[in-house]
Amino acid sequence: MDNPLDQIGKDFVDGIKQAFDDKRLNDTGGARASLSYKVDGKKLIIEGMARVLFLQYGRAAGTPPPFGVIRDWVIRKLNPEEGAVWIITKTIVDKIAEKGTDIFRDKAKGLEIELLLQKLNDELLLEITIFEQARITNGLIKTWQSPN
Repeated sequence: MDNPLDQIGKDFVDGIKQAFDDKRLNDTGGARASLSYKVDGKKLIIEGMARVLFLQYGRAAGTPPPFGVIRDWVIRKLNPEEGAVWIITKTIVDKIAEKGTDIFRDKAKGLEIELLLQKLNDELLLEITIFEQARITNGLIKTWQSPN
């Protein structure tokens, strides 16, 4: 990794993936697996963030979540008897529609990406400072070493 942005991008994506693990937000693993980064010149691009937003901000009260998605979750996570799947799913869908998700009500239960973004910002600032320091120092050395 010659470009410092490569390491920063890797660390940022790894940090989000670790937050998935730490907060046990890996139902199917799809959102976690969709995260990646790439460096394009002087740009660091984080890809796959759209799928992560519900795990960052939660879902507000109002409209119910998709019934099929919640039903599939109920089957995977709770493994109820077949006759109980519908009522459990309906209860969860209604509760989310009425109150929103736990993450929406308590941001600490989500990924807290803002903390990772602050760390990313701090790392970028440090890299820029080191680069500029080396550029100025090298310029001064060249000026000092060059004959008048």
